[in-house]
Amino acid sequence: PDSARAQPGYADWRSNLAGSFRRRITKLLAALDGRPVAEYRAFAEQRQPFVQGSHGYARLNLYPVGFADTDPARWNAEFAAATGFVRKADYLAWCDAHRLPALRRWATAHVPRLVVGLGKSYLAQFERAFLDQGAPLVHERIAGKQLSWGRNASGGVLMVLTVQPKL
Repeated sequence: PDSARAQPGYADWRSNLAGSFRRRITKLLAALDGRPVAEYRAFAEQRQPFVQGSHGYARLNLYPVGFADTDPARWNAEFAAATGFVRKADYLAWCDAHRLPALRRWATAHVPRLVVGLGKSYLAQFERAFLDQGAPLVHERIAGKQLSWGRNASGGVLMVLTVQPKL
């Protein structure tokens, strides 16, 4: 199966506001849409990012099994049973060999205008999945925060923030 297949999305726009991480992402998207951050709720209701049947936004993880952090010691029997990999390193290697190329195919086919990645630990994987081979990755410090970005030949931009946005 194509491991880049997206989940169907949230059932309701209010799901974008459930939890601090989702609210911060919704605020970031509102700002990118040209709205004041304070209007993030109206943005969520009107644009409905990540909601089933809506268009223009997709939400996914580089790796299907999400982790609280990058510590391989957190790999447990449940993860091993779900993935078939006893070690996290083997799971990551499989994803690097199969999922990242699938994400690259998806990005090539659908040409997203912007991909926002969060986390510096997987910068090389974001680059491999979403940036054209040979396209330069620029590293900038803005307001004390590290930002890495690159532009594809299609005009799409990969932007990786090294910390979660605190909006």
